[in-house]
Amino acid sequence: MREFYEETGIEVRVEKLLNVYTKYSDIYPNGDEAQVLIILYLVSSETFISTNFFSSDETLELGFFDHRDVYNIAIVNQQHQDMINDFFQNKFPIDR
Repeated sequence: MREFYEETGIEVRVEKLLNVYTKYSDIYPNGDEAQVLIILYLVSSETFISTNFFSSDETLELGFFDHRDVYNIAIVNQQHQDMINDFFQNKFPIDR
Protein backbone atom coordinates (compact mmCIF):
# COMPACT_ATOMS: atom_id res chain seq x y z
CA MET A 1 0.00 0.00 0.00
CA ARG A 2 2.92 2.31 0.67
CA GLU A 3 4.30 1.80 -2.83
CA PHE A 4 0.87 2.44 -4.33
CA TYR A 5 0.68 5.73 -2.45
CA GLU A 6 4.25 6.73 -3.35
CA GLU A 7 3.62 6.12 -7.06
CA THR A 8 0.13 7.62 -7.33
CA GLY A 9 -0.71 9.63 -4.22
CA ILE A 10 -3.78 7.42 -3.75
CA GLU A 11 -4.35 5.79 -0.37
CA VAL A 12 -5.83 2.30 -0.76
CA ARG A 13 -6.89 -0.58 1.44
CA VAL A 14 -6.56 -4.20 0.42
CA GLU A 15 -9.89 -5.94 -0.07
CA LYS A 16 -8.49 -9.39 -0.95
CA LEU A 17 -5.66 -11.33 -2.53
CA LEU A 18 -6.54 -12.27 -6.11
CA ASN A 19 -3.53 -14.23 -7.35
CA VAL A 20 0.21 -14.78 -7.32
CA TYR A 21 2.00 -14.81 -10.68
CA THR A 22 5.39 -16.56 -10.58
CA LYS A 23 5.88 -18.61 -13.76
CA TYR A 24 7.25 -15.81 -15.91
CA SER A 25 10.68 -14.49 -16.75
CA ASP A 26 11.87 -11.40 -18.56
CA ILE A 27 15.03 -10.92 -20.59
CA TYR A 28 16.32 -7.37 -20.53
CA PRO A 29 18.13 -5.61 -23.41
CA ASN A 30 21.50 -6.18 -21.68
CA GLY A 31 20.84 -9.95 -21.61
CA ASP A 32 19.97 -10.22 -17.92
CA GLU A 33 17.15 -12.63 -17.17
CA ALA A 34 14.88 -12.34 -14.15
CA GLN A 35 11.97 -14.32 -12.78
CA VAL A 36 9.31 -11.79 -11.86
CA LEU A 37 6.92 -12.36 -8.97
CA ILE A 38 3.73 -10.30 -8.86
CA ILE A 39 1.09 -10.49 -6.14
CA LEU A 40 -2.25 -9.15 -7.37
CA TYR A 41 -4.65 -7.60 -4.85
CA LEU A 42 -8.08 -6.08 -5.21
CA VAL A 43 -7.88 -2.67 -3.55
CA SER A 44 -10.27 0.17 -2.95
CA SER A 45 -9.48 3.85 -2.62
CA GLU A 46 -9.40 5.50 0.79
CA THR A 47 -9.25 8.97 -0.79
CA PHE A 48 -10.67 10.99 -3.66
CA ILE A 49 -8.84 10.05 -6.86
CA SER A 50 -7.50 12.70 -9.22
CA THR A 51 -4.85 12.42 -11.93
CA ASN A 52 -3.64 15.92 -11.01
CA PHE A 53 -1.50 14.48 -8.21
CA PHE A 54 0.47 12.04 -10.38
CA SER A 55 3.86 13.70 -10.39
CA SER A 56 6.35 10.86 -10.02
CA ASP A 57 8.84 10.23 -12.82
CA GLU A 58 7.51 6.67 -12.84
CA THR A 59 3.90 7.73 -13.40
CA LEU A 60 4.13 10.34 -16.14
CA GLU A 61 1.61 8.48 -18.31
CA LEU A 62 -0.65 7.23 -15.53
CA GLY A 63 -4.34 7.84 -16.12
CA PHE A 64 -7.82 6.41 -16.01
CA PHE A 65 -9.60 4.75 -18.89
CA ASP A 66 -12.77 2.81 -19.58
CA HIS A 67 -12.50 -0.94 -19.01
CA ARG A 68 -13.51 -1.53 -22.64
CA ASP A 69 -10.36 0.30 -23.78
CA VAL A 70 -7.88 -1.85 -21.85
CA TYR A 71 -7.27 -4.14 -24.82
CA ASN A 72 -6.24 -1.15 -26.97
CA ILE A 73 -3.28 -0.42 -24.68
CA ALA A 74 0.05 -1.90 -25.75
CA ILE A 75 0.99 -4.45 -23.08
CA VAL A 76 4.62 -5.50 -23.46
CA ASN A 77 4.63 -8.29 -20.91
CA GLN A 78 2.71 -11.59 -21.06
CA GLN A 79 2.45 -11.64 -17.27
CA HIS A 80 0.62 -8.31 -17.28
CA GLN A 81 -1.62 -9.43 -20.14
CA ASP A 82 -2.58 -12.58 -18.21
CA MET A 83 -3.31 -10.52 -15.09
CA ILE A 84 -5.62 -8.21 -17.05
CA ASN A 85 -7.39 -11.14 -18.72
CA ASP A 86 -7.82 -12.93 -15.38
CA PHE A 87 -9.23 -9.79 -13.77
CA PHE A 88 -11.82 -9.06 -16.44
CA GLN A 89 -12.79 -12.74 -16.70
CA ASN A 90 -12.93 -12.96 -12.89
CA LYS A 91 -10.85 -16.13 -12.84
CA PHE A 92 -7.65 -16.41 -10.91
CA PRO A 93 -5.82 -19.70 -11.48
CA ILE A 94 -3.35 -20.26 -8.68
CA ASP A 95 -0.84 -21.99 -10.98
CA ARG A 96 0.19 -19.00 -13.12
